[in-house]
Amino acid sequence: MNIRRETAGREHLPFVHLATIVTLAALLRIIIAYGLMPQDGGFGTDLSAFRYWTADLVAHGPWGTYGRGYFLDYLPGYLAILWPLGALSSLVSGGDSGLLIKLPAIIADLLIVVAGLRLARELGATARAQLALALLLAFSPALLLDSTIWGQVDSVGTAVTLFSATELIRGKTIRSGILAALAAVMKPQFGILIPFVALLSFTRARATRDVWLPVVTGLAGAAVVALVALPFGITLIDVLIKVIAAAAGYPYLSVNAWNPWALIDVGGKSVVAGTGWASDTAAILPFGIPGVIVGTTLLVAAIAVALNRAKSDERIITVSALAFVAIAFFVLPTRVHERYLFPAVPLTLILATVRSTWRPIATGISILFTANAWGVLTTDYFQNKGIPDLGPLTTLSHSPHTIAIAALGSLGLLLLAGRALYREAGLQHDPQHATTVPPKAGIERPPKPSESDDQRPTPNVKITRKDMSLFVAIAVAALLLRGWRIGDPPRFHFDEVYHVRTAAEFLQDWRYGEPHAIYEYTHPHLAKYAIAIGLDTLGAPRVDAQTNYGQPVLAVATRNTGESGDGTIWVATSTHIDVITARSHIATSTIDQARVIALSVARNGDLWGTTATGEVFHEGASSLQQWSLGLDNVRGIAALSDESFVILTASELIHIVDGQISERAAIVGASNVAIVDANGSDRVVVTGTDGLTICDPGSFNQPDSMSMDGGAGALVAVDWFDAARLYVATPNEVLALQLNKGGAAREIARVQISGASAIVANEATHMIHVVAPGPNSGPLSVWSVEPNGNSRFADVVIGGEAPARGAGGAIVDASSDLPDGGAGEMIVVRGDGTTTQVNVGDLPAGWRWPGVLAGTIAAALLVLLARLLTNRRDVAVIVGLLALLDGAGFVQSRIGMNDVYLLVFLFAAMATFIATIQGRLGEGPRAAGGLALTGVLLGAALASKWVALYGIAGLGLIWLARTPVGRVAALVGIIVLMALLLPPALAVGADATRLPNVPFAIVAALIASVTAASIWRAGGLTASDIASHRFAALLPDRTVLIIATLLAIPLGVYVLSYMPWIALGNRITENWPPGNQGQTLIDLTASMYRYHDTLRVAHAASSPWWAWPFDLKPVWFYQDTYTGSGSSWTAAIYDGGNVISRWLSVAGAIWVGREAWQRKSWGLASVLVLFLAMWLPWSRIDRAAFEYHYYPAGQIALIGLALLLADLRAGNERAATLVRRASAALLVAAPILWIAAGLVCGVAGVERVYPESQVCLSFGFATPGPIVGAIALVPATMGAWTILGLREPRKLFRSVLAAIGIVALVWYPNWSALPLPTGLHNWYQGLLPTWTWSFQFGVTLEQPAETPLVGVGTAIAALLLILAAVGSIGLSKLWRERKLNKDRA
Repeated sequence: MNIRRETAGREHLPFVHLATIVTLAALLRIIIAYGLMPQDGGFGTDLSAFRYWTADLVAHGPWGTYGRGYFLDYLPGYLAILWPLGALSSLVSGGDSGLLIKLPAIIADLLIVVAGLRLARELGATARAQLALALLLAFSPALLLDSTIWGQVDSVGTAVTLFSATELIRGKTIRSGILAALAAVMKPQFGILIPFVALLSFTRARATRDVWLPVVTGLAGAAVVALVALPFGITLIDVLIKVIAAAAGYPYLSVNAWNPWALIDVGGKSVVAGTGWASDTAAILPFGIPGVIVGTTLLVAAIAVALNRAKSDERIITVSALAFVAIAFFVLPTRVHERYLFPAVPLTLILATVRSTWRPIATGISILFTANAWGVLTTDYFQNKGIPDLGPLTTLSHSPHTIAIAALGSLGLLLLAGRALYREAGLQHDPQHATTVPPKAGIERPPKPSESDDQRPTPNVKITRKDMSLFVAIAVAALLLRGWRIGDPPRFHFDEVYHVRTAAEFLQDWRYGEPHAIYEYTHPHLAKYAIAIGLDTLGAPRVDAQTNYGQPVLAVATRNTGESGDGTIWVATSTHIDVITARSHIATSTIDQARVIALSVARNGDLWGTTATGEVFHEGASSLQQWSLGLDNVRGIAALSDESFVILTASELIHIVDGQISERAAIVGASNVAIVDANGSDRVVVTGTDGLTICDPGSFNQPDSMSMDGGAGALVAVDWFDAARLYVATPNEVLALQLNKGGAAREIARVQISGASAIVANEATHMIHVVAPGPNSGPLSVWSVEPNGNSRFADVVIGGEAPARGAGGAIVDASSDLPDGGAGEMIVVRGDGTTTQVNVGDLPAGWRWPGVLAGTIAAALLVLLARLLTNRRDVAVIVGLLALLDGAGFVQSRIGMNDVYLLVFLFAAMATFIATIQGRLGEGPRAAGGLALTGVLLGAALASKWVALYGIAGLGLIWLARTPVGRVAALVGIIVLMALLLPPALAVGADATRLPNVPFAIVAALIASVTAASIWRAGGLTASDIASHRFAALLPDRTVLIIATLLAIPLGVYVLSYMPWIALGNRITENWPPGNQGQTLIDLTASMYRYHDTLRVAHAASSPWWAWPFDLKPVWFYQDTYTGSGSSWTAAIYDGGNVISRWLSVAGAIWVGREAWQRKSWGLASVLVLFLAMWLPWSRIDRAAFEYHYYPAGQIALIGLALLLADLRAGNERAATLVRRASAALLVAAPILWIAAGLVCGVAGVERVYPESQVCLSFGFATPGPIVGAIALVPATMGAWTILGLREPRKLFRSVLAAIGIVALVWYPNWSALPLPTGLHNWYQGLLPTWTWSFQFGVTLEQPAETPLVGVGTAIAALLLILAAVGSIGLSKLWRERKLNKDRA
């Protein structure tokens, strides 16, 4: 029989032989698993867990799996397999989702055969050796035992590890990194290959001069983990935390692993003696060193030894080192299970096919694993089903002598493996078996500039797979960074109160067909639609669990975590009250009070309760008080701030002071009572069959009443607004009422929810939740109401009976004193103990996730733009890194506002437009399709925010810049536009105190001058340019198409975006749609313009346009203090850029302008044009503006900075000089600004809006800032001098990039609301005087003066601009001649 076949110098096992072996192996496993063993046969604990997880995934989907409260210690990798497996199993079995639970491991066994053969073939195994290996792997008792009998999944991760190892030794580093990450996300122990991938990525990067290889490999691996984790609602950081938590979950020397730790006795416990698992945190060496430290140190040392050998990048050494680590991972560390040796079984068998020294090791490893696993599987304690009794062999596997021999043998096998690795590293290897790496590649250089006119910029570099991998890697990294902790803070901050409120108002119409007035009208609505979709799909409340308390429940109450104590839930039964910790939902104690039918928590956190007969108790921090009032038919109890209390019976309200009745008020059909803090005064609010009654302590005989049809029932009060607010249920609706210090309540809104039995306020999210029948009188549901607009926007069915008085209740386990808002569970308990847990805490994450996704895509699109416009991958990579480390991009992606949606649509339009006119999409229909898509995307950007108009203008300019005629047309258009805008900008009224907008006049002159000089630089306009044949690029058909792209299509999409608004009853025009009577789109547009044009208010966070590139005034989005952790912590969000990259981006803009001029580069000029188009129009705006308005321009500016840094890395000395000077200036800027604080205040006009500013009083010396600045200037100057002395460009490049990264790390808490000790956030705000709260930039508070659209001023402005343009051309010619003369000399 001929079993040899050679390909490319290597022998292959014939396919028919492999197929036969795999088929037989599969049949054997299926027969054992599904024929010989019972359905629940195997290791019962593991199989039960797998089945439960599978059933839950099938029933509820993957999102939120890790927040459902049950034990789940597996990573999402294997859960991603269980989810579709369960669905398939349910389909074929008619509902049993766990029927096929062993199938993935069985399939993975077969994949191990295939992967093992591939790896052995790469190592040079002969065909006969491959045949032997296939048989050993297919029918190995070790593999059969683990997957088919036990039911474990080690083969899944091992198979992926073997494929990864094969790709690694073949030189496919990135592919290996992806597979290694995939294996690790199955189980952490399968991440043993990751250190090798990391090491060899750096080794190969050095050999090939491809410095981005480690970066891309790492990002690709992180991307895999993130993508696998994403469906489960967790991020890469969460996965890492779960790995750490899993390791901490078994703090024992050995968890049934027969390694040397099994022999050590601690506290009378050891594996060898069968007396239990010994603790690894107890000291086992002198000086109190615990086992966990010893084991970890030994493992790290073993990995270091293996990596030291593997750095040679030889195939056999790499695999030998990997096998050594696989064995060491079982032998050396503590907390090891018996199955951790599994990857070493196939690895050693593979090595045994090419090296005889590994054969005894492979034999020993297989025997050790089989014996250890069998010994654990057959332990009587586990009561595993379907496991045959092998008689003496089973008895022998439980013997302490066997365990001791095996434990010592494991150490011997590790030493043998180390010896084999050491000897292997000393051998001379055949170059044929060296790892294949790509040939050396030089640094990517910019394309040679063309001196000819650019009719159509032709792409010099195609977009390749590497580029696509880069885009994906940046997107995934952005998703990870921006998506982690996206639910913090747990309620509205900054303008979310407008945008999310409006999104909820749209949702009311979409879900329930009930139009709601739209609040936020100052911007178009597309972004609000996206936020609404996020609320509805990613944050909507959902049922997490349906359980039973085990006994009847009379009442429930909760106390939020805060200064009054830890979060607590109280559950009253007929015999006692359970005290439950809110975080863990574990009962910690009981209160000996029986038959309590009403519980109430006072504002100070004390618990009050009463029985139906008036047996009252009060449990404070250290005391328990009780009163027996002898009342009948008690309904409720509530405590006032002076520790007196009120009792509500069916017919009256009774005020109790010091245990005695103080006053009474008659109430008809009383049902609920609450104490409301109305502007500092306690008011008692009661609902009853007549409606609402409000009593003030001391004057119960003069109540304020409010009648309601059908009476009032459920009641809740909140203090989230300027005045106290009540939500009161009537039979047909829920009323929102405002309650002041005196008088009756005032109705604010009516929410159409009928039959409400409970209303609960979520103090964390500031949302209202109502228990009532669902839509159209459906099953019992939990409704969600946004309280600013009082719109109902979500409901989730919980079914069953509604909780009633004295029979259950509803609470929300959340806290405003915790940064993450607490558990976010609404718990509805019925009288029979039936309990439903509804997750209502994901709403903030829901309204923010669409923005995160938009920001993620925008980051990738920015990288694409850099690649298109610079034709350089190194620039694109640096842009991606800068985008990931940018504060504005981070913060804007994580807030429910419209700016990030503007950005993603605008960048998508820019990329599509540029690719189209570069010819990347070809000609004809594809190019027309690209332009049409550009128009649609621009329309979407415009429907997000009007600022898209600036981007449209920028695209028009770069299109015109392609031809001489177009450039002149652009100059004419700029002069005409500026001439129209200048007169109103400079006009002031007769009594006005405001100054003319001189900065805008300067900007207008500069734009005209630079544009004219650029036209001259590009060759000017000659007679031949205006000949008929030169108009080819501007023929009517192309012109019409471009006009449609930039104007007609965006306008059409913009109008279409208002269709949901039209559906509320509004109109496009006066007469369409017929029947609608609401506002017209024309009127709405006019009101939007008037709002922005006439807004004249000062704001503490506002700043002028010229301050934005220097990050002089980050915008305060959020700040709050939390006391729930036992101490005071403060979280804040300030929306600013990375201060280093923001400042250096100014140098980047200068550099990109210089390079565009020198090289006559259309692409680089386009970068500058788009940047200036998104920034400079703000110089004309007179109203208060904010640094987040610079967000699009700031992101584009990163391309210029990336170009500067890339040229710096390439050794460009001019670039190095510019970076040194800019960095030195940045270093001394802060102390100089503090020293000159008084002067800065004067320039900024602080006294006009905030004359009492501490920073500005006494010419800045009211604070120690100038003194501190003078002291800090000394080290800052020394640092600047050091920077100016740096002469190695690459070192400077690394230093700048590292500094940007450090700033991002240090500023992360201030971008993400990560709590820090209170007071520490003030240090951030003190870096620059302009960052302090009291420094407020002056704004124009007067309305603009009226000027005619066209007049004498317009003509004068046009003439001056023409003179500026002509003068700039003359100066350019003069400069050119002087340069030529100098060169001749």
